Amino acid sequence: MEGQDGPDATLILSVRGVPLVDATGIEVLRELWHRQHAGGGDLLLTSMDQRVESLLRRGGLLDELGPSRLFWSADKAILSLGGKLGWETAVPDTANPLPEDSILATQTIEPFADRAET
Repeated sequence: MEGQDGPDATLILSVRGVPLVDATGIEVLRELWHRQHAGGGDLLLTSMDQRVESLLRRGGLLDELGPSRLFWSADKAILSLGGKLGWETAVPDTANPLPEDSILATQTIEPFADRAET
């Protein structure tokens, strides 16, 4: 990654399909987070299995990142960057509404909002 994305980049890592992470993996993610943070960039994690989430929490990485950097899906992480990229806030177009299943129909993005407790 270091050769392709500088420390000022925002990296979105989807960990979908990652069944577990060990101490070495947590440390690599922590080093990546520190590199990005120190360089003015950011690191967002998405699509996390509950087991991986638990391991990252126990390893302290999720506390370092904070909940605003954790997303249930990569598309929500990408859309959350809108304000940082200077995109205008979405205003509903009542004359031409988007289909309900459109990714762009989402106007409010909250990390893990679609993983609400039942």
